[in-house]
Amino acid sequence: MTGKEFEKAINAAGYSQRKFAELLGVDRKTIGARCLADEVDSLFAYALLGVLAENSARQLADVVDLMGQKCHNQTA
Repeated sequence: MTGKEFEKAINAAGYSQRKFAELLGVDRKTIGARCLADEVDSLFAYALLGVLAENSARQLADVVDLMGQKCHNQTA
């Protein structure tokens, strides 16, 4: 993955370089440097996928919780 592709992926995921860096616990300049690189270390791409997976899991858990509450209210 090129730096430009990495930056597009970060933006498509809804993050700025700064916010993504905060999520990873690294300096924004670290992410900025990767966005300028000819090739990005796959660990950074996997980190973005991990953040997206965590967010998706959280959203799914919220939906399941809401559905469970709705079902409980209907039977109560």
